[in-house]
Amino acid sequence: MRVCVVGHGMMGERHSVSLRRKGCHLQTLVGRRAEPTEAFARRHGYANWALDALEAVTSPLVDVVIIAGPSATHAEMALAAIAAKKHVLIEIPIAMSLADAERVVQAGEAAGVAVGVVHPMRFKSVFRDLAQRIAASEEHLCQVQTRMMMHRLVNIGSTGYRRSWTDNLLWHHMAHILDLALWLGGGGDTALALSQLADFQSVEAARRPLRDLPMDVLIQGRLGEHTLFSCAGSYQNKLAVTDMTIATDREAYAVDGRANVVTTSAGRIDIDDEEHDNASLVWNFIDALNSGEAPGVTGRSVLPTMQLLQRVQDGWDARNPDICEAAGASR
Repeated sequence: MRVCVVGHGMMGERHSVSLRRKGCHLQTLVGRRAEPTEAFARRHGYANWALDALEAVTSPLVDVVIIAGPSATHAEMALAAIAAKKHVLIEIPIAMSLADAERVVQAGEAAGVAVGVVHPMRFKSVFRDLAQRIAASEEHLCQVQTRMMMHRLVNIGSTGYRRSWTDNLLWHHMAHILDLALWLGGGGDTALALSQLADFQSVEAARRPLRDLPMDVLIQGRLGEHTLFSCAGSYQNKLAVTDMTIATDREAYAVDGRANVVTTSAGRIDIDDEEHDNASLVWNFIDALNSGEAPGVTGRSVLPTMQLLQRVQDGWDARNPDICEAAGASR
């Protein structure tokens, strides 16, 4: 497989390492500035590097495009690659709106190419095994509480690299934990979980002067009669937190995504870290292309999550019309 990777931040780094270990041919790296892009490409053994993303993702020398650039460009890059009959693996989020996400999924299906999305929590063994037990009715989910909190008031990513773009709590980090809640709630089937949604509400708060984006978000709801979920995210928390507390009719699971441990009634168990989960997802995507099977996280499977994120965004926009007008005027 000849691969083009768009972006060389933290996820570009992780994907490059995973692809090389899988034996893929690293054909082209796409970046924004020549010097760091060339240096990264040389370090990881890419055959070529480029600054023109649209030209790179449509090149006849490329079979697969992995999109790990700014979130707002994901849909545009994916659609261009799909139009050129490339398989695409898109970093979370697949898009910054439900409409764009649906366009990407529909385009991929029409073109007959694979569209995968990087939702690594679905590849964490403790969650994967639990989803299988829920699907088999061996355990029944009672409640899921998830949190993802960090201090992100400036445009600097996890690697310390200053970004040219602004991250988005709702569409990026809340997508991780809301998708996990739905995926577990449906026993690995997010569409099933969405069909059982009975109650849903969200609360968002901004921070002056960064008033155009919600900086704290709480989403909660009920699936069917017996399952509650609550997802909390923040860009104002100086203590980085990624944790999940899951209660079933048989067991409780307290997962610390930073320390990489899960605590149950039987005690504490070490689990694989996020980097391992990301690698497993990438390897699964490549294996799926070779076998002709669907990847573990398809674009269509994340649309239920996107539907709920769009509901939250629409509510935020309706409650903050002045912010929406100002944001529209600045574009």
